[in-house]
Amino acid sequence: MLTTLVVCLANCIATPTSIEDQLGTLAGSYVQLCYEMHHLKRTQCPANLELPVIMQCFNDVDRELPANYRPEFRKGISAMQAYFENQLGNQVEAKFNRIKNANSNDQELSCYDMVAENKKQRFQKMQQLKIMSKKSH
Repeated sequence: MLTTLVVCLANCIATPTSIEDQLGTLAGSYVQLCYEMHHLKRTQCPANLELPVIMQCFNDVDRELPANYRPEFRKGISAMQAYFENQLGNQVEAKFNRIKNANSNDQELSCYDMVAENKKQRFQKMQQLKIMSKKSH
């Protein structure tokens, strides 16, 4: 699971094959979505932008994972924090610019569109994580 978490967040094209790999991918991408919103608020969006709390994102994933995967998740996220904080920005900016171009360069509308899409994706990832966690028992 840790390997998949690291590989998938490094933008490789690894396809998760086991339930453990799928759990790692879902867990990592959920936390990444949380970090994306924080980057967006720092760089592009209004101060009143509603953000997920990073620690709550960790806790939400940790709570849903089967107990035997939690230590590996914590280790994987710890290893990925520098990536989230320092290198994720370019990816978020590119995504934001695509949305902004589609919105006739309306920055505020683009922020709210990206927030809505991010929230939807986090919900979907969490639902998938819950299903996969039950399958791993």
